[in-house]
Amino acid sequence: MKKVDLKIWKTVKLGTCKDINMLYEALKQTGRGIGGWAEKILGAPFFMMAPKEKEIDLVIVSNSSLGRPQGCLFGETIELALSVGLEKCPAEVGPQLYLQYFNKFEREFCVGMDPIMDSYGHFAVFFLGCGCGKEAGLDACDGRLGCFRSGDSFFVFALRR
Repeated sequence: MKKVDLKIWKTVKLGTCKDINMLYEALKQTGRGIGGWAEKILGAPFFMMAPKEKEIDLVIVSNSSLGRPQGCLFGETIELALSVGLEKCPAEVGPQLYLQYFNKFEREFCVGMDPIMDSYGHFAVFFLGCGCGKEAGLDACDGRLGCFRSGDSFFVFALRR
């Protein structure tokens, strides 16, 4: 495998909200839209928040940069990221990125996290993006480990400290 650039992209602070209701209100107060699937996994019983404030350094990688230019399954993306020294993100990273970085994102990306089952039994991970030139957005996308992602799919993972 080729060497992967593990340059810190952003640092995000978790645990800034005491509970899910406070987090949801903070998201609504941004005045920007939140996708319906993101709302579903925010309300899922498996969505966890940090009990106290802590910072996490984040890195963006693509399947191509991880050595899979033809793409691979999401589960393989996670395995490859872990093998180069990255960690899965806590789920709170998605909404906190949305809150803490109001500017447009340079690209669209999925959060490399454990998928969360929504109320319909579908697995999802947070997805953030530029929305084709519009304001940065928060939603969710297919989080099944067997879901294929192209070589130019981007993901955010946590950098080991």
